[in-house]
Amino acid sequence: MNPLRKIIREFIQIAENAQLADKVYFNTGTLSPEAKKYILHITGGDALTKLITDIYYAEVKQWKKNGAWAVNVLNQPGDKKLKPSPDGKDDVMNLEAWKKIKAMYLQLKAYNKNVFPIKGFDSINGVKDIWNLIGALKQRETILEELKKLPSVAKRNMAEDIRTPRDNAEMQHYRSRIEYFTNLYSLLSNRDGRIKAMLDKKMFKSGINIEDLVDFAEEKENLIGGKRLSKADVKKIISENDYELEVVYEKGNMMVVDVTGPDGIKAIGCNSVWCFTYGQGVYTNRGSWRDNSTNNHAYVIINFSEPSDSPYFMYVLVKPLDFNSEADNNNGDRANEEKMANMSNQFTDNPLGVIYDFMTPEEAPAIFNFGKSFVGKNSEWPHKDPNQTKLDLQEIRMMIRQQFLNEAKKSKFEKLKDNKIPLTDEERKKVMDADAVWHFSPGNKPSPAVWKSKDKKTGKITYVTNTHRAYQDRPTLKGAISIFHSFIKGTS
Repeated sequence: MNPLRKIIREFIQIAENAQLADKVYFNTGTLSPEAKKYILHITGGDALTKLITDIYYAEVKQWKKNGAWAVNVLNQPGDKKLKPSPDGKDDVMNLEAWKKIKAMYLQLKAYNKNVFPIKGFDSINGVKDIWNLIGALKQRETILEELKKLPSVAKRNMAEDIRTPRDNAEMQHYRSRIEYFTNLYSLLSNRDGRIKAMLDKKMFKSGINIEDLVDFAEEKENLIGGKRLSKADVKKIISENDYELEVVYEKGNMMVVDVTGPDGIKAIGCNSVWCFTYGQGVYTNRGSWRDNSTNNHAYVIINFSEPSDSPYFMYVLVKPLDFNSEADNNNGDRANEEKMANMSNQFTDNPLGVIYDFMTPEEAPAIFNFGKSFVGKNSEWPHKDPNQTKLDLQEIRMMIRQQFLNEAKKSKFEKLKDNKIPLTDEERKKVMDADAVWHFSPGNKPSPAVWKSKDKKTGKITYVTNTHRAYQDRPTLKGAISIFHSFIKGTS
């Protein structure tokens, strides 16, 4: 249809709708002049007048059905069985009822078909089931008020859920779910701003819906509400989930728990935001556990001298450590990157430093063995065959070929990591002065969030900043610092 013709047709329909209220209700005497006066006071005779009169007439019929003095029920338009008196005694409801009618009018006037649309409703042509519309409007009003309690990021990332058309029953279900969620979410108002911001990022991801949010809030109720976990609480969790949780080290305020399954990590990590401690909607944490654990093992390190909502109350180790590696001041421990995360799911740049604060270098390899047999102190995992140099020529050729293929398959980021070199003192100072830092180390000490890589063939320098979710590289240090603040920092 021609766009101009469509506009003209809609304008004519609006004008006709404004006259229909007279034709159907007032000229026929179905509703009294007094009722008309109140309705026009609300609508001003605009295009919604017929629809508001439909709603009012339905409410009047229900009112009369429920009235103690009811003798008859107002009939459909055209039925002359009962005529209201002109003074409105039979069809003018009380003030509270008119307030509700006005609230529905205001909602319809501001109606946006992309914000909780009502199934079967057309703002121009009205609706076939008036009671479905009335019920849906009442539920929708509450939903919109509850939505205001959520941060703007929630509304952006719930766009698909918000645009889904729903009938009265579906609106009622949604209202009950969003009220339940906002009640849990309100517990965050008493939490530290850092924790609230962290949880908002975790909860309100792109494509989220109300069921996902309820699932998250129920699974993380302790964390949201700020419930402190004592040593006794942790031991109770371990006891209740002993099929996947085992204490492998305990001394003073320190404990190490060997986790061997998704139920175990979900239980022990209830106060964390580790991705494998919760699921969303129909999804569980099993896929995340499979992707992030090693040999079906992970280790949770607990420091009971820290508050249980501190990022440093727990660390999780998900990959075997190189116990022969050493950290440097500029770039941390390269060999052990992205293997250990604190409760905020931020990787520490010095996992061995965390471990050696409470355990000796001789003890650690035997404790954190990921289900593999431990051979001698300071051994690497997995244990290397000391006779591997005795391979014949054909095997050596196959190994070289496989190494070449593995190198070819590496992503750009992996290649950048392989060629990582320390920042100069001047570069490190620029990064720190620009506050392009992470606070992953014990004691909340800052470390550079930008590192550099040098291509071994061309000598080209690339500056990189990353989290476990995303990375960006730039040819200049200034560019890497800028993209850290504008993008990467928000993915942690």
